[in-house]
Amino acid sequence: AIHPDTGEPYAWPEEGLADIDIASLPEIDEAMAPAFLEEAVAHLPTDIRQRSLTVAPTSKGIVPFHGQKGTRPAIRSALAQLPNEELDYDSWVRIGMALKGALGEDGASLFAEWSAEAKKNDPATTAKSWTSFRPDRIGAGTIYRLAMERGWQPEIGMILDGELQDDVHPAAGLLARLTGQGDEAATLPETKPTFDLLIPDGLVGDLTRYMIATARRPQPLLSLGASLCAIGALMGRLYRTESNLRSNLYVVGIADSGSGKNHAREIVNEVFFEAGLANHLGGNKIASGAGLLTALHRQPAILFQIDEFGMFLSAAADRRRSPRHITEILDNM
Repeated sequence: AIHPDTGEPYAWPEEGLADIDIASLPEIDEAMAPAFLEEAVAHLPTDIRQRSLTVAPTSKGIVPFHGQKGTRPAIRSALAQLPNEELDYDSWVRIGMALKGALGEDGASLFAEWSAEAKKNDPATTAKSWTSFRPDRIGAGTIYRLAMERGWQPEIGMILDGELQDDVHPAAGLLARLTGQGDEAATLPETKPTFDLLIPDGLVGDLTRYMIATARRPQPLLSLGASLCAIGALMGRLYRTESNLRSNLYVVGIADSGSGKNHAREIVNEVFFEAGLANHLGGNKIASGAGLLTALHRQPAILFQIDEFGMFLSAAADRRRSPRHITEILDNM
């Protein structure tokens, strides 16, 4: 077959999306993506368009919430911004899964109330579906994000993170003084014993200290690990010891949900882009063993900042259930 415009035979690309050089893709801005989707939906017949709750690209002024657990007051408040008139089935299930992930069984009554807003609601089906929901990672963040995109603004002092609702509010002292309750109203938790972390001098130390200074929840250990890997990648193929050791580092960071794990990774991305070194970034996901080799061939000194590394490693090591292109990642590493 011949392409009518080029006059050349059709060629079927063998590379996956993860193997394509990002520089060869056309650039779009933040406004172009939703504009394309709106135009595409406009071409659909009216009778097949469904009302759905979709998450738009990150909007200015909306700070993503990555935790799963939420608090009942915050979830109820956010849910009021998501009317359930005649939503499609997928959106209904998605809210149900997010509710259960956020509140556990305590969210059953909220889901029943919210589902009852639709004329097609069947209480028996709603209850049966709730029992079947097994949320893994979806939770409060999904509900908060959807509600914020539709104008929801949490009240000042409202706690969103269910993991922290029993802790002292980070601004408890300031809030107590503003409300005239005095310093005694804020009871600070006892400081847990820590070990002495040595932050080195030089560029590694400068980057680490910058991460700590700009974080809402500083994580010195994670910041140091990220800085070591980042500088190590930039030193790749340039330095070696007398025994031929290179700056090839593997660092695994472990921390609780909502503790600020992503900040160090975000700073690394920001610094690399600002310095014109984005070609050393390998992304936060490896799609296949072949994709890993292609990326290394293109840029041997490369930094991969893998999100949810535990699940990634579990899939790559499962040779019985995972496809070969996934298990090859571990072999190549």
